[in-house]
Amino acid sequence: MDEGQLEEYDSILSIRVGDEGFVLGRSMAVMATDNEVELLHGHQLDSNGIPGDEEWVVMIGGTQMGNSTTNETEALELFNATRLKSSPFDMEATHYVIGGYRYTSDLIDDFNDVSTGLHRSNARLALSRAFLITAFDMSELADIYHGITNLEYDVQNYEGSLGETITRNNDIRYFAIDNRLYPLGGAYYADYEYHRGQTTGIFHAPTGLAGLDMKDYITSVYDTQRGDGPIIPRTAQEYEQEYLNDITRNQYTQQNDQSAIIRLVDIDYQQQPAFFETMVARFYVGYGTSTLGLPGNAEQPAPHFYTTGTPGSYLESAMPLPGAMMNHFVISNWYDSERCELLENGSKVDQNCSNPTIGSANTQVKIMKYYSGATLEGTVELDGFGPVPNARVMIERDAFSGEENADENGHVADGDDRTYWIPIGVTDADENGHFSFTVPAGKLRVSAFIGEPNLDAARSFIMTADVGQSLNDIFEQTSTNRAVNPITGILANVSGSTWLSETIINVSGSAGHSNGEEIVYGNLSVAPSHATGKLIWSGAEFFDGDPLTNVSIEISPSWDQVQLEPYTVDTSSGVVEGYDLSFQGIGQVTFTGEGTVRSLGIVTVSDFTGNYTQTVFHNHSLTGDGQFSGSGTLSGTVSDDVEIGSCDYGIDSMPIQNGGSGYNNSTVVSFEGGSGSGATAEVVLTNDSISDIIITNGGTGYLSTDAEEITVSFGNTSGTGASTANATLTDAFVPVNSSVCLLEGGDYLLQGTMNATGRYTSDGSSSFIRTLSHSTLVGSGVFTVDTTEELDSYGTINGTFSSASGEGIFSGPMVHPGTFHIVDAVPGKYDLTVIFEDGVRIELDDGFSIPLVGSPEVSTVDIAGGSITGLLVNTSGEPLDGAVMLLDNESEPSDAILDCYEVGTAPCLIVPDEDGAFEFGPIIPGNYTAQIDLDDDGFPELSRDYVFDSEFDSAYEFPSPVPETSDLTFRLLHDGANVPDLNVTLHLKNGTGEPITAQFDNESDIYMVELVHGTWIMNHTLSEELQVWEQIEIDDEDITADYEFHISHLIVGNVYYEEDL
Repeated sequence: MDEGQLEEYDSILSIRVGDEGFVLGRSMAVMATDNEVELLHGHQLDSNGIPGDEEWVVMIGGTQMGNSTTNETEALELFNATRLKSSPFDMEATHYVIGGYRYTSDLIDDFNDVSTGLHRSNARLALSRAFLITAFDMSELADIYHGITNLEYDVQNYEGSLGETITRNNDIRYFAIDNRLYPLGGAYYADYEYHRGQTTGIFHAPTGLAGLDMKDYITSVYDTQRGDGPIIPRTAQEYEQEYLNDITRNQYTQQNDQSAIIRLVDIDYQQQPAFFETMVARFYVGYGTSTLGLPGNAEQPAPHFYTTGTPGSYLESAMPLPGAMMNHFVISNWYDSERCELLENGSKVDQNCSNPTIGSANTQVKIMKYYSGATLEGTVELDGFGPVPNARVMIERDAFSGEENADENGHVADGDDRTYWIPIGVTDADENGHFSFTVPAGKLRVSAFIGEPNLDAARSFIMTADVGQSLNDIFEQTSTNRAVNPITGILANVSGSTWLSETIINVSGSAGHSNGEEIVYGNLSVAPSHATGKLIWSGAEFFDGDPLTNVSIEISPSWDQVQLEPYTVDTSSGVVEGYDLSFQGIGQVTFTGEGTVRSLGIVTVSDFTGNYTQTVFHNHSLTGDGQFSGSGTLSGTVSDDVEIGSCDYGIDSMPIQNGGSGYNNSTVVSFEGGSGSGATAEVVLTNDSISDIIITNGGTGYLSTDAEEITVSFGNTSGTGASTANATLTDAFVPVNSSVCLLEGGDYLLQGTMNATGRYTSDGSSSFIRTLSHSTLVGSGVFTVDTTEELDSYGTINGTFSSASGEGIFSGPMVHPGTFHIVDAVPGKYDLTVIFEDGVRIELDDGFSIPLVGSPEVSTVDIAGGSITGLLVNTSGEPLDGAVMLLDNESEPSDAILDCYEVGTAPCLIVPDEDGAFEFGPIIPGNYTAQIDLDDDGFPELSRDYVFDSEFDSAYEFPSPVPETSDLTFRLLHDGANVPDLNVTLHLKNGTGEPITAQFDNESDIYMVELVHGTWIMNHTLSEELQVWEQIEIDDEDITADYEFHISHLIVGNVYYEEDL
């Protein structure tokens, strides 16, 4: 603080009896109120916390109208204009606004009350808060508090002997709210199942004691009714007055009609927007409908996990987010690292032990803890390409995390496996992708977004759907493609933006209390993406859907706050070369780098270097040298250097020959003989005789010749006489911890992955990979390039592909003309600008999205093209020789030389067919002139201006037929002297058509114009006295004439007409 601030703050703390003038000099009194319009008078604080000059302010709904003024008359005029009336009103202070809080008038009225110092204490607290939050920002306040809490002092140790001291400090970190304090609101009777009588809690007590007006936070609306009439909401005062009126009226009329007396139906306790800005609400539920910008009454989400939000509200099914968008105060009493003790096999030592669940958290009492915070530093980068500028970074904290200690390596691990993400802040990265934010202790999720938010769409979702069904992401530990729930999205201002990436970090308790001195890092890596589009024309039928080839497309972020350099790509003419490309369909690819083709049927492969993967279906065989993966039989040799033993068999069944008698359910089956072990079985009894043996484990290690060697015995029983036939063995199988074994016939049984040569028969579905080098073949499967050897080309594949991706030259029908491909891009929403070969730039309103994960799908983008059609015929309908000139703003008729279909754009000639019909399109959006000058005299017989818009299909029909015209060449004279270079216009006498302006030729000093046949009027005023007015008949012959300016006369009179005519 500077000297002035220190003196100001000391004066605030020293307020005593008689200092009400000091308080008035730092507050704004509410002098008049008309609905939501208020007139305030007093002093506001400047940015240093020092009071300014006396002023008047008019507010409506909390928003200032116009400018503040020191003139009372001006303020009263603005107040009347805002409330739309000029009726008289009382000027009396009802409230005092200090630091944005409204205090009741007794703050000043009872300031000097000697029986209590409450109002003076409230004034000190109010002015202290107003001064601190005005003079300092949050980081500065955190520094001040951190300094105060580090002050230590010695006091008497009350548990020790006299004179023994103990060191204390001023560190107060906790703030608790329980369900008795928190007001739930709602209709007292109708919503009783919701609030259980807890409509206002004890919130009114601290509110009133603080000098604040309860009605600013919770209002009581009395629902009243007379008889069977409508229910009418009233204030308490209105209800009481109506009740007294009814009693008086009933007694006066002596009707004793109880139905005529107003009665109370219910009391609706309505929370106000200001309530959800209090620490009580922000700590307990975190937000309300007013916080989210939703219309209607301010209502709340569920305060606890086992109840609902305000009945019938948009947030009835929403969850609480205690401390939402607060990075210094966080929930602290949900954390619980105690878990049930487990045995080595993973089972619980105490089967009655239960681990805590999300629902077991104490949501009735919420204890918030203050952290000065650690400094979170990070960058948002496109993996391998550099920073992502201006990304928006949202920070969430797991409500089930706590203060953990770092291990010897500095690693911090969260001890509670439950997850409940609460947004605590948001910041924007700079142009270099760097961001910084103050964070508390705990487990944090840091997420990056890009693009302009769309909060209205999120609000619409909340208002039209069950928002509770969209909150799953707050319980998910991590995500790979997150859809942020609308509540979190609105609070953090990220709804509608593109989610890019996230990272999880854990902040230790010591770091959280370091006041920013300890730095934790949370860098975000964004995977580069790619997308494919196709640019086509829309418009007239003869070109609608045609691709735009060989034009450039500039792709720039839709949100102008993102300073990302635009990507520029070219549309293809059927061939695309590049990397990270992806297509599907019929075509050809020549790989120049890494890539993969998945064939759809047989393809032709030439000079290919890489791996060729084929699928071997069940009971199908394949012969080759390569890597086999799956289960099957190999007739050939194994290439891998592995120890190969005999294949294993197990006992499949053991038929009963004689069931014996006297057996019971405790009978134990044992197997002897043979080479294997581990076989187990159970008996099936019929009465006391064994009817069957069920093999529960066939064992391992038996040979195919062991069937006759295996015997069975029955123990732990008094039964006798049971016997069995020879055992039946299972099919051969690969021993445990092996991938191959040798069958009796010399073939191999494979299970897993093995390099081998020979004929392989698959059991189930298997794959076969062989390495190719400059190989040519015909086949189907997956071809993956091997770039170990540096080559100009890794081969060409031609055919039908389910996918073809990578680096190379792609062509064929799968590469549609007009396609463009953007690679290594930041996912998000972009605007497109089409750049034609002549440099014309056309911005498109349709956006283009680059997905989080690149896809071969082609997004179609259309640009509206204009068209001109018509008939070049004379008035008799006969075709005329000639062409229509199409000119842009920068061209002259002499520039139109070539056919429009040859050059594609203006200036050019639209040439009709033998019948005079013509059409041309698409025409690039812009301003154009189409005209005909059949006699090449520089005066078009027809001329029309057209505007073509990139977003709207514009099809124009050129006028027809071509009118008959003649040339008028003339001079304008005054006293025999030529009057040059005037703007002379002519118009048809009958009022049709457009005025025509004559052109003046400086070389010949004559005016020239080409006119259609008919009677024309030439009228031009040279001065106040001189005027030319001529009526000229234009027919088949050209006219050359002189016209003289004459003195004009003003004629004044009346014109009468006969009404009966």
